[in-house]
Order: sequence, then C-alpha cells, then structure tokens
Amino acid sequence: GLNRVKRGGVMVSLNPGMGNPISKMLARLRGKRIESLLVKPDGTDLSYLADLVDRGCLSPVIDRIYELRDAQKSHEYSETKRARGKIVLSIDDDLIEALATSKI
Repeated sequence: GLNRVKRGGVMVSLNPGMGNPISKMLARLRGKRIESLLVKPDGTDLSYLADLVDRGCLSPVIDRIYELRDAQKSHEYSETKRARGKIVLSIDDDLIEALATSKI
C-alpha cells in the first residue's frame, strides 16, 4: 500500500481502518497522506473512477489476475493474506456478452 505512494501522494483506501489517526500520522511523517472512504456501488461513481484510471490520475494496484475457472485458487491465495493489491477474476468477453443478453 503506502510504500507504493510517492512522496506528496495520497493513498485512498476503502478500508475504514486505514483512516485511523495513527496510520494518518505515520503517513504524514513520510510526506504522504491516507484517506479512507466508505462507498456504495454506484454506476456513475464507477464511471468516474474508470475515467481517472484512463487519464492516468488513479493507479489501481493489482497483485494477481485469475481466470474465472481458477476462482478457487484466487480465494485460496486471498486467504494467505499475502496479496499486495487486488486479486482480479477475469471473465471472458463472450461470457459477459452471453450473460448480458440472457434472461437469467
């Protein structure tokens, strides 16, 4: 997390515990800031975040990408508590299209 943030940068976490006063103070001693958010899923907000990523203003940290068929392996890796970023499940574009047009 914070080690990847440049001096003068801000780490935004969805983990409310990261916003505690001690973490914030330690970050400031290193010339960085920590801000935490509580969010509800919202299409408009997700589009805004996607735009920030596209413009290079926001850099998500991805540890590993697994194919959907390897979801169990991704879960097992998650349980090791060694991930240094997000664990992503990749879904085939044809599957996404099929699900979007199905009546399920």
